[in-house]
Amino acid sequence: MSDPSHQVSQELSDQEVVDLCLQGDCAGWERLYALCSPAINASIRAYLGREAQDIELVDELAAQVWYFLVINDARALAQFDGKRNIRLTTYVSGIARNVVRNRRRSDSRRRVREANAARPPWTAADALISPLALEEVSQTLTAREKGYLDWCLAPADSSQTTFSGSENNDHQLRFRLRRRIHKLFGVK
Repeated sequence: MSDPSHQVSQELSDQEVVDLCLQGDCAGWERLYALCSPAINASIRAYLGREAQDIELVDELAAQVWYFLVINDARALAQFDGKRNIRLTTYVSGIARNVVRNRRRSDSRRRVREANAARPPWTAADALISPLALEEVSQTLTAREKGYLDWCLAPADSSQTTFSGSENNDHQLRFRLRRRIHKLFGVK
């Protein structure tokens, strides 16, 4: 004969499973893992597309989903509301989708940063702009951008390695100047 308490534990609602987990019940966490792990892995594979063949990536993202569910005293898990007619597996699948999206966004930003770091620094002198063209560009610049352009074209002074003391600010000014030149002259 089967144990009636075991049958009851198998028939717990999603909200009851979450409540057990929030109370720190190990059996609740085991039930949550058994219930949601296949849904998390399937969701991650679906959202990754071709990248889903990388089993290590799928496992890493699944671990991030579980970590997100557990951190801060299971705050994300506590936000699940069974009264809203949503299944727990759907809820965790949404979390998996967000984890995959965040990973893609992060990878995209990293690739841009790496590409920018690999590109040699641009100066106005590199564009080989004629004095007339330089004057035309100069008319469209703000006072700060004009100062930066003059600094770029001035003879190298070893005492000042950046225009304003910040490499990030120099990068932003360089980007603005490059964009203006592209717009005015169609230079790529």
